Amino acid sequence: MPSKGLQYYLNKLNPSMVTYARELKGVTKKELAESLRKTPATISRIESGDLRPDIETFFSLSRVLNVEPQFLSRDENDFLAFDISRIHFRGQRKASATQKKMLIRQGEAVSDVFNFFKKRGISFPSDNISDLSTPAQTQYDIEELSIELRKRLNLGFGPISNLTNSLECNGYTIIKLENGHGFSIDAFSSMSGKTPTIVLCPHESSSRALFSIAHEIGHLLLHEYTDGSMQQEKEANYFASSFLMPWKSFKDECPKRWNYTAFSELKKRWKLSIGAMLYRAKQLNIFSDSTYIRAIKQMKYSGTSIHEPNEPDTEKVSLFSEAISLLIDNNIKINEIEEQTGHKRKNIIDILIAQDVDQELVSRFIPGNTQERKPLVQMMP
Repeated sequence: MPSKGLQYYLNKLNPSMVTYARELKGVTKKELAESLRKTPATISRIESGDLRPDIETFFSLSRVLNVEPQFLSRDENDFLAFDISRIHFRGQRKASATQKKMLIRQGEAVSDVFNFFKKRGISFPSDNISDLSTPAQTQYDIEELSIELRKRLNLGFGPISNLTNSLECNGYTIIKLENGHGFSIDAFSSMSGKTPTIVLCPHESSSRALFSIAHEIGHLLLHEYTDGSMQQEKEANYFASSFLMPWKSFKDECPKRWNYTAFSELKKRWKLSIGAMLYRAKQLNIFSDSTYIRAIKQMKYSGTSIHEPNEPDTEKVSLFSEAISLLIDNNIKINEIEEQTGHKRKNIIDILIAQDVDQELVSRFIPGNTQERKPLVQMMP
């Protein structure tokens, strides 16, 4: 709940934050106008600063947009907005501009909570990766970059046990979104302040999510600015393949003939989709183009190309859980995030749960839920 009255926040209304909240909600001006029983022109005037709404409309704005009133009075510069020039979307290009903007804003909302942790004195690992950035010119350059990154992260040249943990330990932030189903976007990446950030949308499989993370690392290291070209997508895909499946070690283990059972077993070790491993086999000239196409067609016809077996466990992010534990230890609760950011409590809870924070830890983060559970049984003297 707001710590000051509605009139106070109305007097400090920031029109840019009305636009921000609308984009976060994922609605158009027309849709917002219909919810408020106003005209789209009225919404445009409010967002441009030409019209200050009355107090009833202001309250309705915050209610419909699902934010606290103080959110609409925040300085937009207080938000660590993603660098738009560096946002790379992985996935099919079917998502609308409104959907893409919503996902960006939702990623920034999670980053906003993360920034609250920093403001409360929590320190996180510094970026130990971005200095490797280079505008690679050839596939050989990309292979070399992937090897350098593996060396930097002390990953060796075999399967990676936990890529998410390795990235978090070296200054990357991995954000998970609950929304995005049906948007045909797997992930996107950008800089949030000085922090390289990868945002994961819901995935149909954990192996595909792992490839998406590696794909976004490729964008962050190879492409200082995005031009949305297929060439950049191809380069990021090539980086992901070479990073997750180093040429020598993978070539030594990869079956030299197409056999579904053999690749299914290989998946258990490398934790990558059979489709991704087949593509890498083609890149390394283990398979010819015709063998690759035949294998893909066989999987498609058998129905295993979409729902592959032997999916690895989904990797969990840990930075948010560790931060919440520290805040609880210092008697800092969720209401402080509400008051300082203007995000609704339920939205903050949803953000934390999406970042793999345990439900019990979330419960302890809520004021009043501090009692420890008493044991139901005990030893008799």
